[in-house]
Amino acid sequence: MRALTLAVRHLARDTRGVAMIELAFLTPVLALLALGAYDTSRMISRQSELQSGAAESQEIILSVNQGEETDPVAVKAILLSSTGLAQNELNVEMKYRCGASTTLVTTRPTCTAGSVLSTYLMLTLTDIYTPTWTKFGIGRPFNYNIVRTVQLS
Repeated sequence: MRALTLAVRHLARDTRGVAMIELAFLTPVLALLALGAYDTSRMISRQSELQSGAAESQEIILSVNQGEETDPVAVKAILLSSTGLAQNELNVEMKYRCGASTTLVTTRPTCTAGSVLSTYLMLTLTDIYTPTWTKFGIGRPFNYNIVRTVQLS
């Protein structure tokens, strides 16, 4: 019995493996934190890229502005080649408004006498980012949706 007591006391004083045990507990937590930081930075980076693309697109639209005669298909082709966006990530659509109306419509309306017809080009940039942690059943894909409206006339 005395030998058993001495062996237990010896093991209680032995601290050589404590660091390895602590590391074994902390490694998964640190790995998850690093993965979360990596994915979050990629999400923010993509948001910034899309915002920059929208700003660049707005400048291009203003430079090729031909008022009501602006061709959305031609504008979209220019924007796709200059911003590097994919076809399904960019939508360009003409919008119209009569007078002081707050509603934008997609078909050119017939305004009443004295009302000014305003023409707009609406850009919609969309994308989906699927974070790595969704593979582990945490969270879901993140949808980007950036809308810019540029007045042409």
